[in-house]
Amino acid sequence: GDLQFSLFGRLDAGSLVLGERAGSAGTFLLDGGDATVHGRVDVGARGIGIFDCFGDLTVGGDLILGSFVDREDPAIQDRGRGRMVIRGTVTVAGDLWIGLLGDALLDVTGRSRIEVAGNIDHGPVPYEVVREMTARQNSSFGSWPRLRADGDIRLPTLAIVLDPGFIPVPGDEWTIAEAGGQLELGPILLQQLPAPLAWSLAVDDQRLVLGVTVTSSPGPDVDVDGVVTITDLLLVLAAWGPSDPAAPCPADVDGNGRVDIVDLVSVLAAWS
Repeated sequence: GDLQFSLFGRLDAGSLVLGERAGSAGTFLLDGGDATVHGRVDVGARGIGIFDCFGDLTVGGDLILGSFVDREDPAIQDRGRGRMVIRGTVTVAGDLWIGLLGDALLDVTGRSRIEVAGNIDHGPVPYEVVREMTARQNSSFGSWPRLRADGDIRLPTLAIVLDPGFIPVPGDEWTIAEAGGQLELGPILLQQLPAPLAWSLAVDDQRLVLGVTVTSSPGPDVDVDGVVTITDLLLVLAAWGPSDPAAPCPADVDGNGRVDIVDLVSVLAAWS
């Protein structure tokens, strides 16, 4: 049947399986405690599995989200569905499978980290299912989660979502994924930034780095935070002199290729 389990302390278990039977639902909330599972963690085996992890989790085997599909009849609706929300550090000694054979959603945010000794893979699926990792920026910490594997990382979809009210500033940069082997990514869904901010992506065979740049001069509000303050003034002074024509320079308020007294006066004139 269905199971709902909340833990506010420490868990030490051999294995953890949520939603093991078709039609069943298993929900596990780890709220601030630590959990050690010496075997595998399977969220959404044949039914529905939901694991909200607000503490630190150590897995001695594999971590699997969404692991069952009826291959004989793909239209059948009782395939495994796994959802995992991570707000802590997850360390996996084996592999991390996102949608091994079923639906899977992995949601990580802020200072959360996923460290995997094996591979991170979306799994071999015979037809279209949901397999997605969502990375959320946490405005309280100002940091993105980090996904790291000693082996390969293969993700079909990565969604980048901002916390409500958080706006990054030009020059912000975060390493989102890092693989000891190969990094293979599908479409990356980016939330639109307010002009003149724009995302920058640096992707190679092993790393994904997300950054923020500007497409044009933001005017006196150099840091694009909605007000002109001492921060904007200091950014102008720090960039004083010729600007690099190959890279946007927010401190060059008038866009003439130099940060000079004209830009400084523009900031002072627009002081909030």
